[in-house]
Amino acid sequence: MTVNTRYINAKVQIYNTTKESINYDEVWDVLPLDKSLLMGVALPREKVPVWARFAPWVVGIAALCTGYATRKEVSDWIVTHWLFTYDLEFTRRALVGTLLWGLVEPDPDLVRWLSVALLVVCSAALIFFAGWALRRRPGAFGVGFAVLTAACPATLAQFGYDCGRFDQLNLILFLAALVLIVRGTVAAPLGVALLTVIALLIHEAFVFIHVPVLMGLMIHCSGGRVTRGLVLVAVVALIVTTLVIWFGSLEAVDHETYWNQLVERYDLSESLVSLSSRVLYRELPDNIALATRSLPWRLLNWQSLAILAALTPWQWVALETLRSLHAGIDSGHRRGFWLPVIVAASPLLLVVVGTDLFRWVSLSMLNLFVVTLVMVWVHPEADMRFHPSWKTLTVLVGLGLLAGPIGIDHPFPRSDLIWSFHLAENGGLVTATSTPVRPAIQLVTMRDAHLIEGKKGFGRDFQAIFHSVDRRLTSFVGIQTVEFNSDSSNVSS
Repeated sequence: MTVNTRYINAKVQIYNTTKESINYDEVWDVLPLDKSLLMGVALPREKVPVWARFAPWVVGIAALCTGYATRKEVSDWIVTHWLFTYDLEFTRRALVGTLLWGLVEPDPDLVRWLSVALLVVCSAALIFFAGWALRRRPGAFGVGFAVLTAACPATLAQFGYDCGRFDQLNLILFLAALVLIVRGTVAAPLGVALLTVIALLIHEAFVFIHVPVLMGLMIHCSGGRVTRGLVLVAVVALIVTTLVIWFGSLEAVDHETYWNQLVERYDLSESLVSLSSRVLYRELPDNIALATRSLPWRLLNWQSLAILAALTPWQWVALETLRSLHAGIDSGHRRGFWLPVIVAASPLLLVVVGTDLFRWVSLSMLNLFVVTLVMVWVHPEADMRFHPSWKTLTVLVGLGLLAGPIGIDHPFPRSDLIWSFHLAENGGLVTATSTPVRPAIQLVTMRDAHLIEGKKGFGRDFQAIFHSVDRRLTSFVGIQTVEFNSDSSNVSS
C-alpha cells in the first residue's frame, strides 16, 4: 500500500503545531486532504487493469486511421505550402520549405511522406502529453480522460483528415512551450518566446490559435501576476506577427507566373496550386473581405448549429473537470484559473479572416482539452469530485470514432450522405450541389467511380429511390441543383 508522504507530513505538522486533538472536519474544510489519511489510514489507489493503460494509444490509432481514411491523401493544396521558400524574398509561411529544401531536393512525393511522419509524431506527442499530465491521477479518471482526448473529433481524427497542415507542426511547438511554462524555470519565458517566433514564421495564425492560451497559462502559473516573462512573450509575438502580416506578401513575381512555375516544375494540380499560393499575395483586408462576405451564412446555417450540438458532451466533460478541479483548489491558487479556459476559444476569432470555420472550431476544442490537461497537471493536490463513469466515457469514445473528424469547410465529412447524393448509372456520376459556398460535396470521388461502373443494377436501384424522394429530400437539405453526368471523366474530384 502506497502512502503519499506529502499528506503524512502535513498531518505530523498539524499535530506538532496544535499539540492537541484535531477536529478533522475543520481541517478538511481548510486543506485539500483526505480525512482517512489525516486519521492515519491510507486509502489504496484505484487499480486500473494493465490493458487500460494502453487504451489511449489504441483509441488514438483508431481515431487517426478514421480521419486519414476520410481524406485518403495529402492534397496538392497542402503540398504547395511546403514548397514556399525565401529564395525570392522574405514571405509568410516559408520557413519550413527554406529549411527543408536547403538539405534535400524539393519533391512533392517526399512532402507527402513527411506529412504522414508529421501526423504520427504530432499524434504521439499529444497522447504522451496527456499521459504525462495525468500521471498523478492514476485511477480511472486519468486513463479515461486520456482516452477521451484521443477520441475527440477535434484531435487525432482531425489530424488524420488534415494531414500535412502546418497546424500540426505548430501544435508540437505549443506542447513544448506548455512544458516549459509548467516547469517554471528561469529560462522558461525565453524558451516560450523562441518557440513562438518559430511557430509564427511557420504559420502566422499561431498568434490567434495558441499564443492567448500560452499567455493565460503563464498568468495562472504565476499566481495571477503579469510577469516580465509574459510581457516578453507578448511583445515578441506582436512584433513578429506585424512583420509577417505587413511584409510577408510576395512581390518579386506576380501570382500567375509563380503558380505556373510550381505546376510545371512539380506536376501539381493547377487549380489547387493557384488557390494555395494565393495566400502569399492576399493582404489582410482582402482576407477580411473574403471571409466576412459569407460569415453570416457560415455561422447561422444548420451545419454550424449541428456541430455545436454534437460537441456539447465533449465540452461538458472538459468543463465539469475544470469546475471540479477549481472547487478542490485552495483559494490562494485560483487566481487566473478561468482565463486560459476562456481564451481557449481564441481560434474562433479567425472566422473574420479565414473561411475554414470548422477548422477554427476543432482548434478551439483542441485548446480546451489541452488546457484541461495542463490544469490537472499543475494542481495534483486538488481533490476532484467529478469522475465521469466508464459508461459515459465509452459512449463518447464510440460517438467520436463513428463521427470521425470535424472537417474544414463542412462538418463531419464522413456523414456527407446527409446532405450530398452521388448516384451512378452506367458509369455516370450524379452530383448534388448543396450550398452557395461549397458548390459540390462529393461522397463518391472519381477514384471510386470505377467501383460502381459495372454495377448497373446498383445504379438503377439508387436512381429509382432518388427519383421517388428527391423533391422532399432536396428541399430538406437545401440542395439547389442536381446534375447527371453521362461521362464520369468530366467530373472533377
